[in-house]
Amino acid sequence: MVHIAGCAVVYLLAGYGARRVLTTRPTAVRVVTRASGAAMILIGSLLIVEKVLM
Repeated sequence: MVHIAGCAVVYLLAGYGARRVLTTRPTAVRVVTRASGAAMILIGSLLIVEKVLM
């Protein structure tokens, strides 16, 4: 329970901080959106390659 409570506090603070940064900086929103999209494409490509090779 202590671990869960600690994680909840950390994730709430991280979410609050990200919200404050992203609402005040449109450029940061664009960077985060593009980076997360690129990461998803990369992960999907790696999964396809792994599936084909196995």
